[in-house]
Amino acid sequence: MIRWPFLTLHPIFPARCLNAWTLNQLAVPYGTMTTSAVYLRISKDKGLGTESEGHAVDRQRKDIHKMLKARNWEIGTEYLDNDVSASGKVPRPAYQQMLADFEAGKIDAIAAWKLDRLWRRPKELEHIIELVEKSSLTVATTDSDIDLATPTGRTMARILTTFAQDELDKRSARQKARFAQDREAGHHHWRGRRPFGLTLEGKLVKEEAVAIQEIADSIINDGTISAGVTLLNERGLKTTFGDQWQRQPLRRTLMHPRLAGLRKHNVEVIKGKDGEPDKETYELIKGNWEAVLEEDQWRSLVARLETKGRPKPKQTDYEYLLSGLLTCEVCKDKAYGRKTRRKQKDGSYKESPIYRCTNGHVSKMLYPTDDYVILRTLERILEIKPEAVEVDKQALSTLRQKRATELKFWADWLEEDATADPEDRMKPSEIRPYRQSHEARLRDIESKIAELEKVSLVRLPEIGEEGMNPEGELEMVFDWDKLSIEKRRRMVSLMWKTITLKAVGKGARWDNANIVMIPRELARS
Repeated sequence: MIRWPFLTLHPIFPARCLNAWTLNQLAVPYGTMTTSAVYLRISKDKGLGTESEGHAVDRQRKDIHKMLKARNWEIGTEYLDNDVSASGKVPRPAYQQMLADFEAGKIDAIAAWKLDRLWRRPKELEHIIELVEKSSLTVATTDSDIDLATPTGRTMARILTTFAQDELDKRSARQKARFAQDREAGHHHWRGRRPFGLTLEGKLVKEEAVAIQEIADSIINDGTISAGVTLLNERGLKTTFGDQWQRQPLRRTLMHPRLAGLRKHNVEVIKGKDGEPDKETYELIKGNWEAVLEEDQWRSLVARLETKGRPKPKQTDYEYLLSGLLTCEVCKDKAYGRKTRRKQKDGSYKESPIYRCTNGHVSKMLYPTDDYVILRTLERILEIKPEAVEVDKQALSTLRQKRATELKFWADWLEEDATADPEDRMKPSEIRPYRQSHEARLRDIESKIAELEKVSLVRLPEIGEEGMNPEGELEMVFDWDKLSIEKRRRMVSLMWKTITLKAVGKGARWDNANIVMIPRELARS
Protein backbone atom coordinates (compact mmCIF):
# COMPACT_ATOMS: atom_id res chain seq x y z
CA MET A 1 0.00 0.00 0.00
CA ILE A 2 1.31 3.46 -1.00
CA ARG A 3 0.58 6.71 0.87
CA TRP A 4 -0.25 9.87 -1.08
CA PRO A 5 -1.25 13.33 0.16
CA PHE A 6 -4.96 13.33 1.10
CA LEU A 7 -5.49 9.89 -0.44
CA THR A 8 -4.70 6.26 0.30
CA LEU A 9 -4.74 3.86 -2.65
CA HIS A 10 -5.21 0.13 -2.03
CA PRO A 11 -4.00 -2.36 -4.67
CA ILE A 12 -7.65 -3.21 -5.40
CA PHE A 13 -8.63 0.50 -5.73
CA PRO A 14 -10.21 1.00 -9.17
CA ALA A 15 -7.41 3.20 -10.57
CA ARG A 16 -9.14 3.26 -13.97
CA CYS A 17 -11.60 5.67 -12.40
CA LEU A 18 -8.82 8.33 -12.37
CA ASN A 19 -7.79 9.79 -15.68
CA ALA A 20 -4.17 9.64 -16.81
CA TRP A 21 -3.55 13.34 -16.13
CA THR A 22 -4.64 12.93 -12.47
CA LEU A 23 -2.43 9.88 -11.99
CA ASN A 24 0.48 11.77 -13.51
CA GLN A 25 0.02 14.60 -11.02
CA LEU A 26 -0.35 12.19 -8.07
CA ALA A 27 2.62 10.03 -9.09
CA VAL A 28 5.03 12.10 -6.98
CA PRO A 29 6.40 10.69 -3.74
CA TYR A 30 5.00 12.24 -0.55
CA GLY A 31 6.82 15.39 0.51
CA THR A 32 8.13 16.32 -3.00
CA MET A 33 6.88 18.81 -5.60
CA THR A 34 6.91 18.80 -9.39
CA THR A 35 9.60 21.17 -10.69
CA SER A 36 8.52 22.77 -13.95
CA ALA A 37 10.56 24.65 -16.50
CA VAL A 38 9.11 27.92 -17.78
CA TYR A 39 9.52 28.21 -21.55
CA LEU A 40 9.10 31.62 -23.19
CA ARG A 41 9.48 32.44 -26.87
CA ILE A 42 9.16 35.68 -28.84
CA SER A 43 8.69 35.49 -32.59
CA LYS A 44 10.82 37.45 -35.03
CA ASP A 45 8.08 39.94 -35.92
CA LYS A 46 6.91 40.90 -32.42
CA GLY A 47 8.63 44.21 -31.82
CA LEU A 48 12.07 43.01 -30.80
CA GLY A 49 14.10 45.48 -28.80
CA THR A 50 11.02 47.59 -28.06
CA GLU A 51 8.71 48.06 -25.12
CA SER A 52 6.16 45.72 -26.70
CA GLU A 53 8.70 42.88 -26.54
CA GLY A 54 9.02 43.28 -22.77
CA HIS A 55 5.25 43.34 -22.37
CA ALA A 56 4.87 40.12 -24.40
CA VAL A 57 7.45 38.29 -22.26
CA ASP A 58 5.91 39.55 -19.02
CA ARG A 59 2.43 38.47 -20.13
CA GLN A 60 3.63 34.93 -20.89
CA ARG A 61 5.60 34.71 -17.64
CA LYS A 62 2.72 36.03 -15.49
CA ASP A 63 0.15 33.58 -16.90
CA ILE A 64 2.52 30.60 -16.60
CA HIS A 65 3.42 31.42 -12.97
CA LYS A 66 -0.27 31.72 -12.11
CA MET A 67 -0.97 28.29 -13.60
CA LEU A 68 1.98 26.66 -11.77
CA LYS A 69 0.88 28.07 -8.40
CA ALA A 70 -2.64 26.75 -8.98
CA ARG A 71 -1.18 23.29 -9.60
CA ASN A 72 1.14 23.53 -6.62
CA TRP A 73 4.18 23.06 -8.87
CA GLU A 74 7.58 24.52 -8.14
CA ILE A 75 8.69 27.20 -10.58
CA GLY A 76 12.00 26.04 -12.02
CA THR A 77 14.47 27.44 -14.54
CA GLU A 78 13.24 29.93 -17.13
CA TYR A 79 14.20 29.35 -20.78
CA LEU A 80 13.81 32.21 -23.25
CA ASP A 81 14.28 32.00 -27.03
CA ASN A 82 14.36 35.52 -28.41
CA ASP A 83 13.81 36.31 -32.10
CA VAL A 84 13.46 32.60 -32.95
CA SER A 85 10.59 30.92 -34.77
CA ALA A 86 9.17 27.53 -33.80
CA SER A 87 9.09 26.49 -37.46
CA GLY A 88 12.11 24.24 -36.91
CA LYS A 89 14.31 25.82 -39.57
CA VAL A 90 16.46 27.70 -37.05
CA PRO A 91 17.91 26.06 -33.92
CA ARG A 92 16.37 27.14 -30.61
CA PRO A 93 19.19 27.12 -28.06
CA ALA A 94 17.02 27.59 -24.96
CA TYR A 95 14.54 24.91 -26.10
CA GLN A 96 17.33 22.40 -26.70
CA GLN A 97 18.90 23.23 -23.33
CA MET A 98 15.53 22.70 -21.61
CA LEU A 99 15.18 19.20 -23.08
CA ALA A 100 18.76 18.40 -22.06
CA ASP A 101 18.02 19.54 -18.49
CA PHE A 102 14.95 17.29 -18.38
CA GLU A 103 16.97 14.27 -19.49
CA ALA A 104 19.55 15.20 -16.82
CA GLY A 105 16.81 15.14 -14.14
CA LYS A 106 16.91 18.87 -13.34
CA ILE A 107 13.21 19.42 -14.17
CA ASP A 108 10.09 17.24 -14.15
CA ALA A 109 7.75 19.18 -16.40
CA ILE A 110 7.55 21.90 -19.04
CA ALA A 111 5.13 24.82 -18.85
CA ALA A 112 4.44 27.16 -21.78
CA TRP A 113 1.94 29.87 -22.64
CA LYS A 114 0.51 28.08 -25.68
CA LEU A 115 1.30 24.92 -27.60
CA ASP A 116 2.57 26.91 -30.57
CA ARG A 117 5.22 28.45 -28.28
CA LEU A 118 6.71 24.94 -27.96
CA TRP A 119 6.44 23.49 -31.46
CA ARG A 120 4.78 23.89 -34.84
CA ARG A 121 6.19 20.90 -36.67
CA PRO A 122 5.08 17.26 -36.27
CA LYS A 123 8.67 16.07 -35.85
CA GLU A 124 9.18 18.08 -32.66
CA LEU A 125 5.80 17.03 -31.30
CA GLU A 126 6.63 13.34 -31.76
CA HIS A 127 9.88 13.85 -29.88
CA ILE A 128 7.95 15.34 -26.93
CA ILE A 129 5.39 12.49 -27.03
CA GLU A 130 8.28 10.00 -26.88
CA LEU A 131 9.63 11.74 -23.75
CA VAL A 132 6.13 11.68 -22.21
CA GLU A 133 5.72 7.95 -22.82
CA LYS A 134 9.23 6.81 -21.90
CA SER A 135 10.36 9.34 -19.30
CA SER A 136 7.08 10.58 -17.75
CA LEU A 137 7.56 14.17 -18.96
CA THR A 138 4.56 16.40 -18.16
CA VAL A 139 3.63 19.27 -20.45
CA ALA A 140 1.21 22.02 -19.38
CA THR A 141 -0.01 25.15 -21.14
CA THR A 142 -2.22 28.02 -20.01
CA ASP A 143 -4.71 27.73 -22.89
CA SER A 144 -5.51 23.99 -23.03
CA ASP A 145 -5.75 20.79 -21.00
CA ILE A 146 -4.43 18.50 -23.70
CA ASP A 147 -2.87 15.48 -22.00
CA LEU A 148 -0.10 13.95 -24.06
CA ALA A 149 -0.16 10.85 -21.84
CA THR A 150 -3.52 9.77 -23.35
CA PRO A 151 -4.36 8.63 -26.90
CA THR A 152 -7.04 11.32 -27.17
CA GLY A 153 -4.65 14.04 -26.02
CA ARG A 154 -1.96 12.95 -28.46
CA THR A 155 -4.52 12.89 -31.30
CA MET A 156 -5.69 16.42 -30.49
CA ALA A 157 -2.08 17.67 -30.29
CA ARG A 158 -1.28 16.12 -33.67
CA ILE A 159 -4.35 17.74 -35.26
CA LEU A 160 -3.42 21.17 -33.87
CA THR A 161 0.18 20.73 -35.02
CA THR A 162 -1.00 19.76 -38.52
CA PHE A 163 -3.03 22.96 -38.71
CA ALA A 164 -0.02 24.96 -37.43
CA GLN A 165 2.19 23.34 -40.10
CA ASP A 166 -0.39 24.22 -42.74
CA GLU A 167 -0.39 27.83 -41.52
CA LEU A 168 3.42 27.94 -41.76
CA ASP A 169 3.36 26.55 -45.30
CA LYS A 170 0.78 29.09 -46.42
CA ARG A 171 2.69 31.95 -44.79
CA SER A 172 5.90 30.77 -46.47
CA ALA A 173 4.15 30.69 -49.85
CA ARG A 174 2.82 34.23 -49.30
CA GLN A 175 6.27 35.50 -48.31
CA LYS A 176 7.92 33.88 -51.32
CA ALA A 177 5.30 35.39 -53.62
CA ARG A 178 5.79 38.82 -52.04
CA PHE A 179 9.59 38.59 -52.29
CA ALA A 180 9.31 37.53 -55.94
CA GLN A 181 7.03 40.49 -56.61
CA ASP A 182 9.47 42.79 -54.80
CA ARG A 183 12.38 41.45 -56.85
CA GLU A 184 10.51 42.01 -60.10
CA ALA A 185 9.72 45.58 -59.00
CA GLY A 186 13.31 46.14 -57.85
CA HIS A 187 12.36 46.61 -54.20
CA HIS A 188 14.78 45.69 -51.45
CA HIS A 189 13.99 43.70 -48.31
CA TRP A 190 16.93 44.38 -46.02
CA ARG A 191 14.91 43.49 -42.88
CA GLY A 192 16.25 45.94 -40.35
CA ARG A 193 19.98 45.99 -41.18
CA ARG A 194 21.10 48.45 -43.80
CA PRO A 195 23.86 47.68 -46.32
CA PHE A 196 27.11 49.62 -46.11
CA GLY A 197 26.85 52.92 -47.99
CA LEU A 198 23.04 53.12 -47.83
CA THR A 199 20.31 53.89 -45.33
CA LEU A 200 17.35 51.57 -44.76
CA GLU A 201 15.37 53.88 -47.04
CA GLY A 202 17.88 53.35 -49.86
CA LYS A 203 19.54 56.77 -49.61
CA LEU A 204 23.31 57.27 -49.77
CA VAL A 205 25.37 57.56 -46.59
CA LYS A 206 27.73 60.20 -47.98
CA GLU A 207 30.91 59.38 -46.03
CA GLU A 208 30.62 55.64 -46.66
CA ALA A 209 29.70 56.09 -50.33
CA VAL A 210 32.70 58.38 -50.93
CA ALA A 211 35.01 55.79 -49.35
CA ILE A 212 33.61 53.00 -51.56
CA GLN A 213 34.05 55.19 -54.65
CA GLU A 214 37.68 55.89 -53.74
CA ILE A 215 38.39 52.21 -53.11
CA ALA A 216 36.74 51.20 -56.40
CA ASP A 217 38.80 53.74 -58.33
CA SER A 218 41.98 52.53 -56.60
CA ILE A 219 41.35 48.83 -57.36
CA ILE A 220 40.49 49.55 -61.00
CA ASN A 221 43.90 51.23 -61.19
CA ASP A 222 45.79 48.21 -59.77
CA GLY A 223 45.07 48.93 -56.12
CA THR A 224 44.51 46.23 -53.51
CA ILE A 225 41.66 45.25 -51.24
CA SER A 226 44.04 45.47 -48.29
CA ALA A 227 44.60 49.14 -49.05
CA GLY A 228 40.82 49.60 -49.04
CA VAL A 229 40.56 47.91 -45.66
CA THR A 230 43.22 50.25 -44.28
CA LEU A 231 41.37 53.29 -45.68
CA LEU A 232 38.07 52.33 -44.06
CA ASN A 233 39.58 51.49 -40.69
CA GLU A 234 41.70 54.64 -40.62
CA ARG A 235 38.57 56.72 -41.23
CA GLY A 236 36.72 54.94 -38.44
CA LEU A 237 34.10 53.50 -40.80
CA LYS A 238 32.92 50.13 -39.46
CA THR A 239 30.77 47.44 -41.03
CA THR A 240 27.03 47.56 -40.41
CA PHE A 241 27.66 44.86 -37.80
CA GLY A 242 29.88 47.34 -35.94
CA ASP A 243 33.10 45.41 -36.66
CA GLN A 244 36.47 46.44 -38.10
CA TRP A 245 36.81 45.80 -41.83
CA GLN A 246 38.70 42.80 -43.17
CA ARG A 247 39.53 41.69 -46.71
CA GLN A 248 36.77 39.14 -47.34
CA PRO A 249 33.84 41.27 -46.06
CA LEU A 250 35.08 44.19 -48.17
CA ARG A 251 35.46 41.98 -51.25
CA ARG A 252 31.88 40.68 -50.83
CA THR A 253 30.62 44.24 -50.45
CA LEU A 254 32.43 45.44 -53.58
CA MET A 255 31.26 42.45 -55.66
CA HIS A 256 27.58 42.92 -54.74
CA PRO A 257 25.45 44.43 -57.55
CA ARG A 258 23.61 46.47 -54.92
CA LEU A 259 26.42 49.04 -55.14
CA ALA A 260 25.40 49.79 -58.74
CA GLY A 261 21.71 50.06 -57.83
CA LEU A 262 21.03 46.56 -59.19
CA ARG A 263 19.54 43.44 -57.67
CA LYS A 264 19.58 39.75 -58.53
CA HIS A 265 16.51 38.22 -60.19
CA ASN A 266 15.59 34.65 -61.18
CA VAL A 267 18.46 33.22 -59.15
CA GLU A 268 19.23 29.60 -60.02
CA VAL A 269 21.74 27.59 -57.98
CA ILE A 270 23.83 25.11 -59.98
CA LYS A 271 25.21 22.16 -58.04
CA GLY A 272 28.61 20.60 -58.62
CA LYS A 273 29.52 16.94 -59.04
CA ASP A 274 29.50 16.45 -55.26
CA GLY A 275 25.92 17.69 -55.04
CA GLU A 276 26.93 20.86 -53.21
CA PRO A 277 26.07 24.35 -54.57
CA ASP A 278 28.79 25.30 -57.07
CA LYS A 279 27.65 28.61 -58.54
CA GLU A 280 24.51 30.58 -59.24
CA THR A 281 23.08 32.24 -62.32
CA TYR A 282 20.78 35.25 -62.30
CA GLU A 283 19.67 38.36 -64.15
CA LEU A 284 20.36 41.86 -62.89
CA ILE A 285 17.47 44.33 -62.76
CA LYS A 286 17.28 47.92 -61.62
CA GLY A 287 16.66 48.45 -57.90
CA ASN A 288 14.73 51.30 -56.29
CA TRP A 289 17.61 52.63 -54.21
CA GLU A 290 20.41 55.07 -54.99
CA ALA A 291 23.54 53.68 -56.65
CA VAL A 292 26.85 54.05 -54.79
CA LEU A 293 28.80 53.40 -58.02
CA GLU A 294 27.97 53.95 -61.67
CA GLU A 295 27.12 50.65 -63.38
CA ASP A 296 30.10 50.94 -65.75
CA GLN A 297 32.45 51.58 -62.84
CA TRP A 298 31.03 48.66 -60.84
CA ARG A 299 31.36 46.25 -63.77
CA SER A 300 34.97 47.34 -64.29
CA LEU A 301 35.59 46.83 -60.56
CA VAL A 302 34.13 43.30 -60.61
CA ALA A 303 36.12 42.41 -63.72
CA ARG A 304 39.28 43.63 -61.99
CA LEU A 305 38.58 41.66 -58.81
CA GLU A 306 37.91 38.50 -60.82
CA THR A 307 41.17 38.82 -62.77
CA LYS A 308 43.60 36.13 -61.64
CA GLY A 309 47.19 37.14 -60.96
CA ARG A 310 46.46 40.86 -60.86
CA PRO A 311 49.34 42.96 -59.42
CA LYS A 312 49.56 43.01 -55.64
CA PRO A 313 52.08 45.64 -54.51
CA LYS A 314 53.79 44.63 -51.29
CA GLN A 315 53.05 46.64 -48.18
CA THR A 316 56.51 47.64 -46.97
CA ASP A 317 58.48 50.70 -45.94
CA TYR A 318 59.47 51.10 -49.59
CA GLU A 319 57.26 51.78 -52.59
CA TYR A 320 57.94 48.90 -54.97
CA LEU A 321 56.56 50.88 -57.89
CA LEU A 322 57.71 48.48 -60.61
CA SER A 323 57.22 45.17 -58.78
CA GLY A 324 55.75 42.71 -61.29
CA LEU A 325 56.11 45.18 -64.19
CA LEU A 326 59.73 44.25 -64.92
CA THR A 327 60.89 41.24 -66.97
CA CYS A 328 64.15 39.27 -66.72
CA GLU A 329 66.17 39.10 -69.96
CA VAL A 330 67.37 35.56 -69.18
CA CYS A 331 64.33 33.59 -67.99
CA LYS A 332 61.54 36.00 -69.08
CA ASP A 333 59.99 35.79 -65.61
CA LYS A 334 58.81 38.82 -63.67
CA ALA A 335 61.07 40.74 -61.30
CA TYR A 336 59.72 41.83 -57.91
CA GLY A 337 60.77 44.23 -55.20
CA ARG A 338 62.52 42.85 -52.14
CA LYS A 339 65.16 43.72 -49.55
CA THR A 340 68.71 42.45 -49.67
CA ARG A 341 71.43 42.45 -46.98
CA ARG A 342 74.97 43.32 -47.97
CA LYS A 343 77.99 42.96 -45.76
CA GLN A 344 80.01 46.15 -45.29
CA LYS A 345 83.78 46.49 -44.83
CA ASP A 346 83.35 46.98 -41.09
CA GLY A 347 81.51 43.66 -40.83
CA SER A 348 78.04 45.17 -40.42
CA TYR A 349 75.14 44.49 -42.75
CA LYS A 350 73.16 47.04 -44.74
CA GLU A 351 69.65 46.46 -46.05
CA SER A 352 68.84 47.84 -49.49
CA PRO A 353 65.69 47.60 -51.65
CA ILE A 354 66.21 45.96 -55.05
CA TYR A 355 64.30 44.38 -57.94
CA ARG A 356 65.22 40.74 -58.58
CA CYS A 357 63.76 38.13 -60.92
CA THR A 358 62.20 35.03 -59.38
CA ASN A 359 65.17 32.85 -60.50
CA GLY A 360 67.87 35.27 -59.37
CA HIS A 361 69.34 35.94 -62.83
CA VAL A 362 69.21 39.73 -62.62
CA SER A 363 68.89 42.31 -59.85
CA LYS A 364 68.83 46.08 -59.99
CA MET A 365 68.90 48.74 -57.31
CA LEU A 366 65.42 50.07 -56.65
CA TYR A 367 65.95 53.85 -56.56
CA PRO A 368 67.92 54.37 -59.82
CA THR A 369 65.60 51.92 -61.60
CA ASP A 370 62.51 53.82 -60.45
CA ASP A 371 64.05 57.19 -61.33
CA TYR A 372 64.94 56.13 -64.87
CA VAL A 373 61.57 54.50 -65.61
CA ILE A 374 59.64 57.47 -64.18
CA LEU A 375 61.66 59.92 -66.30
CA ARG A 376 61.08 57.92 -69.49
CA THR A 377 57.38 57.56 -68.66
CA LEU A 378 56.90 61.32 -68.23
CA GLU A 379 58.73 61.93 -71.50
CA ARG A 380 56.49 59.40 -73.20
CA ILE A 381 53.38 61.16 -71.89
CA LEU A 382 54.49 64.45 -73.40
CA GLU A 383 54.84 62.75 -76.81
CA ILE A 384 51.18 61.76 -76.99
CA LYS A 385 49.39 63.66 -79.75
CA PRO A 386 46.10 65.29 -78.68
CA GLU A 387 44.41 64.41 -81.99
CA ALA A 388 45.25 60.72 -81.49
CA VAL A 389 43.80 60.91 -78.00
CA GLU A 390 40.59 62.43 -79.36
CA VAL A 391 40.23 59.68 -81.98
CA ASP A 392 40.56 57.02 -79.30
CA LYS A 393 38.17 58.85 -77.01
CA GLN A 394 35.56 58.90 -79.77
CA ALA A 395 36.00 55.16 -80.26
CA LEU A 396 35.69 54.70 -76.51
CA SER A 397 32.45 56.70 -76.45
CA THR A 398 31.04 54.55 -79.26
CA LEU A 399 31.87 51.34 -77.38
CA ARG A 400 30.29 52.62 -74.17
CA GLN A 401 27.14 53.44 -76.11
CA LYS A 402 27.21 49.95 -77.60
CA ARG A 403 27.48 48.47 -74.10
CA ALA A 404 24.53 50.56 -72.87
CA THR A 405 22.48 49.40 -75.87
CA GLU A 406 23.32 45.75 -75.16
CA LEU A 407 22.34 46.11 -71.50
CA LYS A 408 19.05 47.82 -72.39
CA PHE A 409 18.25 45.18 -75.01
CA TRP A 410 18.74 42.42 -72.44
CA ALA A 411 16.69 44.23 -69.77
CA ASP A 412 13.83 44.78 -72.26
CA TRP A 413 13.98 41.14 -73.33
CA LEU A 414 13.69 39.95 -69.72
CA GLU A 415 10.85 42.36 -69.03
CA GLU A 416 8.96 41.14 -72.10
CA ASP A 417 9.31 37.55 -70.92
CA ALA A 418 8.27 38.44 -67.35
CA THR A 419 5.07 40.18 -68.56
CA ALA A 420 4.06 37.37 -70.92
CA ASP A 421 1.28 34.91 -70.10
CA PRO A 422 2.38 32.27 -67.54
CA GLU A 423 2.21 29.46 -70.09
CA ASP A 424 4.39 31.42 -72.52
CA ARG A 425 7.14 32.36 -70.03
CA MET A 426 10.52 30.72 -70.38
CA LYS A 427 12.06 28.61 -67.64
CA PRO A 428 15.45 29.68 -66.18
CA SER A 429 17.08 26.71 -67.93
CA GLU A 430 15.65 27.93 -71.26
CA ILE A 431 16.84 31.49 -70.64
CA ARG A 432 20.40 30.35 -69.82
CA PRO A 433 21.66 29.98 -73.46
CA TYR A 434 20.41 33.48 -74.32
CA ARG A 435 22.02 34.87 -71.16
CA GLN A 436 25.33 33.21 -72.04
CA SER A 437 25.26 34.78 -75.52
CA HIS A 438 24.45 38.17 -73.99
CA GLU A 439 27.29 37.84 -71.50
CA ALA A 440 29.73 36.80 -74.26
CA ARG A 441 28.86 39.91 -76.29
CA LEU A 442 29.21 42.04 -73.17
CA ARG A 443 32.64 40.57 -72.36
CA ASP A 444 33.84 41.34 -75.88
CA ILE A 445 32.74 44.95 -75.56
CA GLU A 446 34.29 45.23 -72.07
CA SER A 447 37.66 43.96 -73.31
CA LYS A 448 37.71 46.55 -76.11
CA ILE A 449 36.78 49.28 -73.66
CA ALA A 450 39.58 48.21 -71.32
CA GLU A 451 42.08 48.57 -74.19
CA LEU A 452 40.89 52.07 -75.02
CA GLU A 453 40.39 53.42 -71.51
CA LYS A 454 44.11 54.06 -71.16
CA VAL A 455 43.75 57.20 -73.29
CA SER A 456 41.64 58.77 -70.55
CA LEU A 457 44.65 58.82 -68.20
CA VAL A 458 46.29 61.74 -69.98
CA ARG A 459 44.76 64.75 -71.64
CA LEU A 460 47.27 67.35 -72.83
CA PRO A 461 45.96 70.93 -73.25
CA GLU A 462 45.82 72.50 -76.68
CA ILE A 463 46.87 76.11 -77.49
CA GLY A 464 44.61 78.56 -75.76
CA GLU A 465 43.37 76.01 -73.23
CA GLU A 466 44.10 76.08 -69.55
CA GLY A 467 47.47 74.46 -68.94
CA MET A 468 49.30 76.32 -71.68
CA ASN A 469 51.26 79.34 -70.44
CA PRO A 470 51.54 82.62 -72.41
CA GLU A 471 54.91 81.58 -73.85
CA GLY A 472 53.28 78.57 -75.48
CA GLU A 473 55.10 76.01 -73.33
CA LEU A 474 53.33 73.10 -71.68
CA GLU A 475 52.81 73.34 -67.98
CA MET A 476 52.69 70.24 -65.77
CA VAL A 477 49.28 68.66 -66.38
CA PHE A 478 49.43 66.60 -63.16
CA ASP A 479 51.67 66.20 -60.16
CA TRP A 480 53.30 62.75 -60.36
CA ASP A 481 54.31 62.73 -56.69
CA LYS A 482 50.72 63.31 -55.59
CA LEU A 483 49.39 60.33 -57.54
CA SER A 484 48.76 57.13 -55.58
CA ILE A 485 51.18 54.28 -56.22
CA GLU A 486 48.34 52.36 -57.88
CA LYS A 487 47.77 55.16 -60.43
CA ARG A 488 51.50 55.51 -61.08
CA ARG A 489 51.81 51.76 -61.70
CA ARG A 490 48.81 51.95 -64.00
CA MET A 491 50.36 54.78 -65.99
CA VAL A 492 53.68 52.95 -66.36
CA SER A 493 51.96 49.77 -67.56
CA LEU A 494 49.95 51.71 -70.13
CA MET A 495 52.96 53.54 -71.55
CA TRP A 496 55.27 50.52 -71.90
CA LYS A 497 54.68 47.14 -73.50
CA THR A 498 57.71 45.61 -71.74
CA ILE A 499 60.46 46.78 -69.40
CA THR A 500 63.32 44.29 -69.52
CA LEU A 501 66.28 44.08 -67.11
CA LYS A 502 69.50 42.99 -68.83
CA ALA A 503 71.92 40.66 -67.06
CA VAL A 504 75.36 42.13 -66.27
CA GLY A 505 78.44 40.88 -64.47
CA LYS A 506 78.89 41.21 -60.72
CA GLY A 507 80.14 44.63 -59.65
CA ALA A 508 79.24 46.32 -62.96
CA ARG A 509 78.58 50.05 -62.78
CA TRP A 510 75.06 51.38 -63.19
CA ASP A 511 74.06 51.97 -66.80
CA ASN A 512 70.60 53.04 -67.98
CA ALA A 513 71.18 51.05 -71.16
CA ASN A 514 70.70 47.85 -69.12
CA ILE A 515 67.00 48.68 -68.85
CA VAL A 516 65.28 48.13 -72.21
CA MET A 517 61.85 49.75 -72.54
CA ILE A 518 59.51 48.92 -75.44
CA PRO A 519 56.70 51.50 -75.77
CA ARG A 520 53.09 50.68 -76.53
CA GLU A 521 51.55 51.98 -79.73
CA LEU A 522 49.08 54.57 -78.51
CA ALA A 523 48.16 56.29 -81.79
CA ARG A 524 45.59 54.56 -84.00
CA SER A 525 44.36 55.38 -87.47
